[in-house]
Amino acid sequence: MRFSTRRAVVGICVAAFVAGCANSTTDLLSEADLRPITTVRPTTRGWNWPAKPTRERRLAEGCEGWRWQDEEKLGVTTGCLFDSTTAAKEGLPRAQAYARLWAQRTVAQNGGKFTDIRLDKPGEQTWLIQGNDFPGGPQLTLGWRRANLMLQIHIQCIWRYCVSDIRSAARAWVDAIDDEARAHQ
Repeated sequence: MRFSTRRAVVGICVAAFVAGCANSTTDLLSEADLRPITTVRPTTRGWNWPAKPTRERRLAEGCEGWRWQDEEKLGVTTGCLFDSTTAAKEGLPRAQAYARLWAQRTVAQNGGKFTDIRLDKPGEQTWLIQGNDFPGGPQLTLGWRRANLMLQIHIQCIWRYCVSDIRSAARAWVDAIDDEARAHQ
């Protein structure tokens, strides 16, 4: 009797461990999830975004990017899948460093100012870089992680001031993209 009780306890522990592992892998996003997530159209009230995006060049295997642009504004999404959540966690600071370098080169060199802003949501590890005094128009880049997917958006009001707060515009779009990502988890 004691032997079978131990076997049952060991079996339950093994089953719980396997179930825990299974749950962590089901939270990972796949290549099939990438396009529906990265093609979420900007949803900013008062901003008339083009109905369909154009595809950005493929950045790397497992990455996609889309662009909504007209004469007044630009919106770009980028999503990159990683093999694990840990790999995505490690990749996000590098993406932030690259975006910051880009802001230094384009915004600061042209007389504009940019700011790093830490955010708590959406997703995990969220960051924002915003430049309001750039001669090419106010812009921001926001990045975050959802499981093994690293996401980034960039919005710019081209050569003029935005029709409303650019951070609110970005936040509405990010929330819509993140809702789509969570629906695929």
